[in-house]
Amino acid sequence: MKISDDDRMSLTTAVSDEEDGESVTMASPYKAKTTGTAAASFNCTGAVRKAGFLSVKKWLLRKKHQIELARKRGWKGYWVCLKGTTLLFYPCDSREGRQVESAPKHLIIVDGAIMQSIPEHPKRDYIFCLSTAFGDAYLFQAPCQVELENWVNSIHSACAAAFARHRGKTGTLHLLQEEIYRLEKAIDSDIKLKNMAELQQSVVTDQETRHQIQTQILQWEENLERLHCEQFRLRCYMCSLQSGELPNPKVNFMITLIEY
Repeated sequence: MKISDDDRMSLTTAVSDEEDGESVTMASPYKAKTTGTAAASFNCTGAVRKAGFLSVKKWLLRKKHQIELARKRGWKGYWVCLKGTTLLFYPCDSREGRQVESAPKHLIIVDGAIMQSIPEHPKRDYIFCLSTAFGDAYLFQAPCQVELENWVNSIHSACAAAFARHRGKTGTLHLLQEEIYRLEKAIDSDIKLKNMAELQQSVVTDQETRHQIQTQILQWEENLERLHCEQFRLRCYMCSLQSGELPNPKVNFMITLIEY
């Protein structure tokens, strides 16, 4: 499914009622609609993988190719349903979901997303973060640790299935293993090329040549960071299929620093 950045802004930025309404309206092609109407009319396909009560708040939003803090970051409770690779947010009057509205108020597309538990949150327990492929980030609070882990695994599993489906493959685990291996080879190759360029730069005296080499080194560093992020994302998906422990992003970051 293709979705433009404007469509994404309309559908995913207003997680709390009446928040940032003006900026969403200005950026959205649905100028005659509210975000709730757009979410309710969005054609969501796929099986229901998970449902339950979650508290959610916006954290980081990408606007005009920049990441910034959401202006209003209050927590709000919803009955949340994961259908395919879409999170649907239904207003409800209780954590048990006894009276849930028939149409979703908001939605977030999670295809290509990464989930991470945040045990170090200073004020709340059972917090996890959703980072979308669009560059937005949201915080969620689950009712308990088991539900937190179930949500993380469910979303990662849905993303893994979508990853295979986009490539026309059925063996999701095998495909992830192959792609992770391919990324590892690409990382090793870029590291060697970058190291050779740094060695060459150390013996070159011409300033223009040194500048050209430095520009290439920076490009390799950016590419290495992108490859590491992609590999980390796929490892998260693979862990959800194998019921394993999620990779540690801090360890992955330290490996990147050591290689640089």
